[in-house]
Amino acid sequence: AAFGHYRAALAAGTDDATLLRFALLMPLFSINGAEVAAHRSRVESNLAALTERALTLTDPSRGVATPAFYFAYQGFNDRPLMSALGDIVGRAWRPAPLPRVTPPARPRIAFVSAHFRQHTIARLYAPLLERLPRQDFDVAVLSIGQHDGPLATRIASAADHALAVPEDLHAAREGLKALAPDVVVYCDIGMDPWSYYLAAERQAPVQCVTWGHPVTSGLASVDYFLSSQLLEPPNAQDHYREQLIQLPHWPVLYEEPALPRSLTTRRDFGFMAGENIYLCPQS
Repeated sequence: AAFGHYRAALAAGTDDATLLRFALLMPLFSINGAEVAAHRSRVESNLAALTERALTLTDPSRGVATPAFYFAYQGFNDRPLMSALGDIVGRAWRPAPLPRVTPPARPRIAFVSAHFRQHTIARLYAPLLERLPRQDFDVAVLSIGQHDGPLATRIASAADHALAVPEDLHAAREGLKALAPDVVVYCDIGMDPWSYYLAAERQAPVQCVTWGHPVTSGLASVDYFLSSQLLEPPNAQDHYREQLIQLPHWPVLYEEPALPRSLTTRRDFGFMAGENIYLCPQS
């Protein structure tokens, strides 16, 4: 049904954002691996055709939204597909440059995410931000979304400079420009539209992404992907457009959960001795 509606829109003469969104259209669930491969082949052909066209995107966060989120879960090497998309976006999304800002006295690293709130991303990065050494640089945080709650407060408190902006691409561009970072670390490119299109511009001399969403950004404007030797297979660089940095440890920091001392046995949690316990350790 969606394909039919998109075709009708294209026949009526639609905008470039809808054209790109239609090129990426894929069902969330497929019957089998062959169907997944067929849909991916169609998307790759669509993107190859769009590379021959001069597209213009005025606010892709609204017109295209979050592109290509589900491809990372399909078990393929996403570098060709994501790089093709990144090249299209890099040519089509050319906003007017913002006025220059006086750089800070010390080198500044800005961490960017729309999930600095009660969310897995915030749980992974709040402890890391709190423990980063500050002898040679300061840390800024750009929260896309003006969030409340303990994790949002904790992340803002961990930074030397914290800024929260509305969930709006132009507000995010202006906020990041005001921080004047030397390095930008995008915690989760691909999880939301704003970070992706922010990173599609050159916001700082060095731009990095790490594994909040574990797939290459495909963007020529992102220099490094921060990962770990513990996470990557042989020939891992083949999967990344960015230069892959494999740290000897995790690129995030897990905190052990604190349990009351009264909870020590199965019975304390309401389970009987002979019952099986099944754990789904995700959201």
